[in-house]
Amino acid sequence: MRIDVQFRHMDRSEALEAYAIDKATLAVEGFIHAHDSHVMIWLVSDLNRTNRGTPEFCCEIEVRYPQKKDVFISKSNQDIHSAINEATDKLSVMLDEAGKKEISRRRQPVQNAQPNY
Repeated sequence: MRIDVQFRHMDRSEALEAYAIDKATLAVEGFIHAHDSHVMIWLVSDLNRTNRGTPEFCCEIEVRYPQKKDVFISKSNQDIHSAINEATDKLSVMLDEAGKKEISRRRQPVQNAQPNY
């Protein structure tokens, strides 16, 4: 699995990048096992227009893994660490729900199957 972190409108921080990678790894490690999967994390700083200069941070995470639907999460907060935590928590919930749906789909009997006599 490959994890990339990109910064937009803010300076790159190795500590923040390591934090985002650690949180994302914990969120996806139990759900995604493919070596060719890709997790992309964007850490974005925007100015909140309504508060005239109050910084608003956004953490966007995109997960691409083969033969599955891609997952995209975006969470905003005034603290970048909180935005990362919210996004990775939501990501693990979404991947868990997708896994449960896949398991139930596999366990359903095939409709209109012809019996073998």
